[in-house]
Amino acid sequence: MDLSDRRILLTGAAQGLGLGISRRLARAGARIVLVDCDPVVKDHLADPVFAGSAIALVRDLVEPDAARDLVRTAIEKVGWLNGLVNCAAWSLHKALAETTIQEFDRLVAINQRAPFFLSQEFAKAVCDTILDPCIVNIASVNASIGNANLTGYASTKGGARRYGPSYGGGVGASDKSRNHFPRCGSHHEHGEFDRRGANCRPQTPGALSGEALHYGGRDSRPGRLFVRSVSDLDHWLQLGH
Repeated sequence: MDLSDRRILLTGAAQGLGLGISRRLARAGARIVLVDCDPVVKDHLADPVFAGSAIALVRDLVEPDAARDLVRTAIEKVGWLNGLVNCAAWSLHKALAETTIQEFDRLVAINQRAPFFLSQEFAKAVCDTILDPCIVNIASVNASIGNANLTGYASTKGGARRYGPSYGGGVGASDKSRNHFPRCGSHHEHGEFDRRGANCRPQTPGALSGEALHYGGRDSRPGRLFVRSVSDLDHWLQLGH
């Protein structure tokens, strides 16, 4: 996989799945904008895999202007973007009856609002010279199944799973965006994205284990496989290749 022509903004890059995807992309030659609210994200620039291929931005996605500022700053630093991976998420294990408005608002701000407006700003920045723009939203198994004390988190991830199918009528609604996201969100019967247009795809990992994913199960619906390893994302992270 050669991604040397890709410049990708990725949120949640300080640890876990976000860091794992970032390393995979960097090894494939992509230029990465690592984003996280944890300043440790800057320490990862010392990793040889990111040498000369990444920058780091520290920002809390709860802030209303975070999406706009991050996309603009990223473009100032790397010139342009043709990939966005919405991986950042926040979760709390708490009973439905005990979840506060403040906690739920934070869940919504990070897990739903931030990906929505990051995608909006990304779409605005796409120009005629940028080919195969791609948005990958990291969803969650909790969007499909119930887990105790994760009702608030699951509700926000359920919304994130629906972004892809709806982007066609949203991202592509304006005259400018329609040229670059002509079939954004269109899916075949079993979830394969229609490659005639831009890729906008939710990925639903199974249980996480360190940098990689390891899960062998299936979704309750036919044809929906959980992601089993970071390498399983390669098909989508090729960004239209």
